[in-house]
Amino acid sequence: MNRWIYWMNRTAFMAVMLLSLAACNKEEEVETGGGTGVGNNDNLSQLDKDVLGLFAYNGGTHIESNVWSDKMTVGLFLTKDSLGNTYENDRKTYDNIRCEYTKEGWRMNPEKVRLSDRPAVIYAYAPYSNDVDPFNVHVECQSGKFYMYGTHLEPQTSVRKGDNVARILMKQVQALVDFRIRKKEWDGEVRLQRVVIRRKQAESRAEGNDSTAFVADSTNAFPVEGTLNIQSGELTHTAWGFYATKETSILVEDKFTTSARVLFTVLPYDIKKNDVEIVFTVNGRDFCVMLREDSDWVAGTRNIINLTWTGEGFEIEESIKPWNDIEKEIIVW
Repeated sequence: MNRWIYWMNRTAFMAVMLLSLAACNKEEEVETGGGTGVGNNDNLSQLDKDVLGLFAYNGGTHIESNVWSDKMTVGLFLTKDSLGNTYENDRKTYDNIRCEYTKEGWRMNPEKVRLSDRPAVIYAYAPYSNDVDPFNVHVECQSGKFYMYGTHLEPQTSVRKGDNVARILMKQVQALVDFRIRKKEWDGEVRLQRVVIRRKQAESRAEGNDSTAFVADSTNAFPVEGTLNIQSGELTHTAWGFYATKETSILVEDKFTTSARVLFTVLPYDIKKNDVEIVFTVNGRDFCVMLREDSDWVAGTRNIINLTWTGEGFEIEESIKPWNDIEKEIIVW
């Protein structure tokens, strides 16, 4: 059985990112673990005007935790106007610049990116990869990684010497499915043991059955892998799976809590009426819930599904919100 399992194992972040990096005047330099960085917003005015500045605006997080994940990485492509037309200054090119977040702030390699009077258009993606094709960045929903891409935040269209602080709008590639569970008027113990998301057509695929003639494709399964063009944002699905499964052991209380949640990342998918069902295993019994007709997995959205256990099954309430729900500015170095 082609089962695909994924885990939300890192804190997520953001909708908007203004990327920036650089050097200060010597008397303003701040030494932080081997790198020179900008200590606060005011110091941005002290940057050398030909050094790329990296400033981050963070649009929120999907759980109540630190908005940035330690060791989170971003890759930058500097171009003349579009991917494949590489920006060059002083015989240096800047393809796939690595930026990493640490407790002290962001670090870029190379540390200083020099700009000329010619405009440079930046395309970004996350997480960083040493070997990447920006026209075909691999994405998936099995590992729990969060994939993003972006370019300049309007009205900015480029950076250059003298206008060297890049503002990059980062967008989520995936959608988030957020199950929250409570019980109502039920005194006994309620324990959620497993959650399965599956296509309705996969209902007959009982484990152990011969499935050699049942091939996962766009007609009967979910997209689980794809390739992303970080300039256009176009996502091409390349692999499919029948199930998304998460094993758990959640003791359900009489109110919604942060601990009584099950989170899935999914690739964008156009849900049809009666197309997707959720199977919850509670106290050893399986209960099936159909998603409502207007459910949709759109990139950058959080599909919140509130479930209330009644003793005989679930009451369900669905809502769709932006992935990010808070705003916070973060200085980047």
